[in-house]
Amino acid sequence: MSTIKKFSVVNILILWLLSTSFAVFGAEADQLNTVRVISFEPDPKVISELDTRQDINATGLPWHILHVESGVEFLLVPSGEYLQGAASDDPFANRQNEYPQHRVIIPEPFYLGKFEVTNKQMRSFRAEHSSGEFYRDENIDLDGDDQPAVDISWDDAKAYTAHFELLLPSEAEWEYAARSGVLTRYPWGNDLKAGQGWGNLFNPSMVKRLDMNWDAFPWEDGFDGSAPVGSFKPNEWGFYDMVGNVWEWVEDDFFDDAYEHITAKSVNPEPGKSETHTLRGGGYGNAPRASSLPYRFGMGHDVKHDANGFRVVLPINMIKIE
Repeated sequence: MSTIKKFSVVNILILWLLSTSFAVFGAEADQLNTVRVISFEPDPKVISELDTRQDINATGLPWHILHVESGVEFLLVPSGEYLQGAASDDPFANRQNEYPQHRVIIPEPFYLGKFEVTNKQMRSFRAEHSSGEFYRDENIDLDGDDQPAVDISWDDAKAYTAHFELLLPSEAEWEYAARSGVLTRYPWGNDLKAGQGWGNLFNPSMVKRLDMNWDAFPWEDGFDGSAPVGSFKPNEWGFYDMVGNVWEWVEDDFFDDAYEHITAKSVNPEPGKSETHTLRGGGYGNAPRASSLPYRFGMGHDVKHDANGFRVVLPINMIKIE
């Protein structure tokens, strides 16, 4: 992990303010999440777009931080707006729940986990946690420390976030960060062949191993189950495994027709209340249509599955620099 680099006078002042209880909008010091700065300014090798780096720097907040208690690394997501949902000419779109495409406003910056929550991090909360093995093949182990925690229900994810005073991302926040400025179905574009190296996705060897008649991505990624987080390329904002590896629970309840009821330029919209909750991003065992940026799926709040995990949000007004 890198140490704090040379900061400007403004950066140093902000660090001092964040190390006190005076810069957290009225929150008491004992309610704050202690964080350690890894990098104040965004790395241009990670975030190549100058405008995005400037938007992050304009917040005055550190870009890359470590949440000390949980061990989770976070990256700052700038505020902004984007088109949520599938494009009208997307041949893979589920027209019932990925349409209509609509503009969404994310009004405030927020911190999102750089990686999916790992087994090691989950065991720091619940020592008995085990992700076990893939239910279709018990020789595929899912329980390594650096693999994403799975066999996780929405209730489990909420218990974890409550313990560490974190949040699940809203569905709108998740897709905003996952897209990181792109309008295509996948982080790399729309051509499946161009996706090699971008994620742990359903591959031909797994089709053969499981004797399944499913579509697969047209290349091998080296994993038949989940991969250690961060094994592949990050997206344009530095987040890993936003497509593939494991499904990720988000805060929102799930409705097939949720997008039909969202008005133009909605601010971080919430769909309502349901008995099912939303999963995003697809996983290691899903066809290309599902492991994509706009695909939406729902399960009951107490359902556990060996491809369901999560990543977390840290509100900007609840941090204190160590």
